[in-house]
Amino acid sequence: MKEYNKSSNGKLDLSKSAEFNANCRLNLLFLVSEILSSALQDTDEWLKKAGCELRHEDKKNFKTATKAIAALKAFSGLSKEDLNDFANEADRVYQLLLVLEDRTGEDNSLFFRFYEYLKSFPSKGHFEGLDESESRCFEPLFTKEQMEEASW
Repeated sequence: MKEYNKSSNGKLDLSKSAEFNANCRLNLLFLVSEILSSALQDTDEWLKKAGCELRHEDKKNFKTATKAIAALKAFSGLSKEDLNDFANEADRVYQLLLVLEDRTGEDNSLFFRFYEYLKSFPSKGHFEGLDESESRCFEPLFTKEQMEEASW
């Protein structure tokens, strides 16, 4: 994927951990925008199949979001090949999210079990600070002790 410029207009030095982490998070931002784009298109198709329509205000917001994602893609300066890679990966991640939501529903314990299962695989080292974000994400649902002894 494309390397992003630092604010000083120098290239990111991916050998430096913090800059590598920043680049991975920028890539994730573009991936999430692609996932949102896929979700918007998917929802529109399902609504049409069901013979439904969004309310006028929702339709307006839908179009605004779609335009903002298109502008983000244009601003990124990514090649068509990289954009296609993001789109393909976004479709896979979106499908994973659909399955995860379908299988777990509102069962937070089951969701956490899936999460712990994924964490059992070795890290590829792309993101620092996952433990911090984990705490912010799951502490409202489970006590620290419950999270630590989670050997479901």
